[in-house]
Formats: sequence, C-alpha cells, structure tokens
Amino acid sequence: MNCATRLVELFGSQADVARAFQLDRAVVHNWVKTGYVPARWAGEVERITQGRIRSEDIVNEASAKNPVRVKSRPDDAQFGILSESDPLIMSTSQYAPSKRIHSFHPPQRTLMGPGPTEIHPRVLTTMSQPAIGYLDPVFVEMMEELKSLLRYVYQTKNNLTFPLSGPGSVGMEYCFVNMVRPGDKVVVGVNGVFGGRMVENVERMGGVPIVVADDWGKTVDPQKVEDAFRKNRDAKVLAFVHAETSTGSPHLSSIRIGVPPARTTFSSMRPPNTPFWHTITLSPGATMLTKQYSMPTEPGPESGKVSAFLVWYT
Repeated sequence: MNCATRLVELFGSQADVARAFQLDRAVVHNWVKTGYVPARWAGEVERITQGRIRSEDIVNEASAKNPVRVKSRPDDAQFGILSESDPLIMSTSQYAPSKRIHSFHPPQRTLMGPGPTEIHPRVLTTMSQPAIGYLDPVFVEMMEELKSLLRYVYQTKNNLTFPLSGPGSVGMEYCFVNMVRPGDKVVVGVNGVFGGRMVENVERMGGVPIVVADDWGKTVDPQKVEDAFRKNRDAKVLAFVHAETSTGSPHLSSIRIGVPPARTTFSSMRPPNTPFWHTITLSPGATMLTKQYSMPTEPGPESGKVSAFLVWYT
C-alpha cells in the first residue's frame, strides 16, 4: 500500500485528508492517482500523522515513483559522454566528472538556525504556480490589495506602504538612512557583528556613533547606556540588536518599552521624543523586525508608542 492510500485509510476519505493538510481535494486526488505523495510533504505528513507515516517512506517512495531522467543521453551513459568514438567527446572526456551527476533534490531537514528556516508545504505549493510579469494587470491588482492590507496592519494611510524583500540588514539600513542626519549622535549597543554593522551605518550617514560595547556573547550593560546618554544629552537615537545572530545572546534585554525602569531611565537621560529602535536578527521563524519607538520625556500612557514598524522575512 502506497503512502497516499495509507493517508486516505488513516483519515477516512480524500476530503478528510485535504482538510487535515489544508489543501484542495484535487491535490489529494492526484496523490492517490499517481500513487505517491511528493517528497516536499514528507515532514508535514509525519507531523500530522504523528509518525504513523514516516518522512523517509514519503521521500523514498517519491524518488522511486518519479525518478529524474535526462532525455539527452541514455540512462547507462556516464555524465557528459554520448559516444566514446566521437572525436569531440574523446577530446573533452578528460574533463567529465568521475561519476554521473543527477539533478539535485535536497533532503528533508529540520532547520533550527536563524536562517534559512523551514517553509510550510502550502507555501512551496503556492510558489510552484505559474509566474506572471510584474506589469501584468493581475499582478498590479494583487499588489494594490497587498499594500492596502499592510496599511491596515500598521494602521496608516500612507500610500507608500509596500513590502520590501531583503535580510534584516536592509531594514536596519533603511532606519539609519531615514532617521540619521549628518552630525547626529547615535548611541549604539555593540556586542557582536550586527551591532558593529549599526555603527558602520551611522558613520555612512555622517552621524556620530556613541559606542556602548561589551564582550561578545554578553549583554550590553544598561547602566553603560544610561551613562552614555548622561554624557551625550544631545544624542538623537538609541539603537541595538535585540538578539545578536553572531553570538545568539539577547541584547539589552532589561530595556523594554513600557517597563517602569526603562521609562525612568530614558526620561532622565535624554531629550523629549528621542527615537529608539532595535533590530531582531535571530528569532523564531527568522522574522526580521525593525522597530522605531518615540518615547516621551515623562512616563505616561503614551510610553512605548510605536511610530514606525517595519517587518522583513528571509
């Protein structure tokens, strides 16, 4: 019994399988018709069936049912060789790999690092749909709908709200480019690679970085941050990395929006409405977040109000 049939037997019907995997019933029907479940669903099948159907069984069956075949040469021919008597082949065969090379099929892995991360099979299925041009009227309409949804999420009417594809460093740079003017002082917490990258961004914008450094792998001492603001009361921005990818350590974890000590500290050491942002480069799901906060001088109900919120996924 193949894995597709086993799924139907476990859940009772093709419709029930489709509901369990949040798929169109036609997809499940195609699995049953072809006699195998595509390898990209291996991990999800094992998870939903609670191990009753193993991911290895899915991958092995899919590889056996749908092997990669190259029409340009016989199956038993070594890669790059069609006829040993062909002069051209004879002159180039010395450069051919020692073994036949097949199309690459990544194995199923459990990814637990800051990136790349596992992609849900529903997303992979969607990505396999036909591509259209970026000037296609259908694409333009979809983009306008997406922009309107983003404006709703971030509660803004700004028509220039749009998604931007890129790593967390893109979000970091956008903040500095838009917020730092030549001569502005920026207090930057540094305890790893990305804190140092923030310093570089400040310098490129013509700002003056006030570096608050600690050893890699350790959090930056909030007292050092407070001292830096006391010595530089004209500082315009505080920037730090929430979770430093290079070391995996939390950064300035005791400074949180809305926490009374943070309100008191910021109120006493910097001018009104000093922008405050942080970047998360290591977090569950590899979600890259860049937040900018504008904090009032005195504690109050508006403390920690988000004035800009940008999100990047990798």
